Amino acid sequence: MIYKRVYFIILLSLLSLTKLNAMPLKGPRILITNVMKGSIADKMGLKPGDVILSINGEEIFNEKILDEQIKSSKGSEIKIKILRKGKKMTLKSPFNADKLGIYFVLFERDRLLSPKEMKEDLDTLFYA
Repeated sequence: MIYKRVYFIILLSLLSLTKLNAMPLKGPRILITNVMKGSIADKMGLKPGDVILSINGEEIFNEKILDEQIKSSKGSEIKIKILRKGKKMTLKSPFNADKLGIYFVLFERDRLLSPKEMKEDLDTLFYA
């Protein structure tokens, strides 16, 4: 099962790389690779391949900012601005959980990872 997920993540990352490189994104971004079934993210409509641009108006460039915004949203509404297939959209939901229920990788425009960095990324998949 883990191999199927890793293969999917690699395939999704490679397919998304061309599309994301064509978009005017500045800095590293969060690329969703998996959404846990039944999670807040699933109920909000987040999907693998979505790029998180901001949460509650705060731009998201790394997992630390993502985690801070998730924690600060607990008990209120969470508003997530994403990029999906070249279109920006905002998803909203009441939020009273500790995690969104997504797996993600950091993506940086015009930066290809070395094989060693890819292995490190796969060894340390992020969950929020």
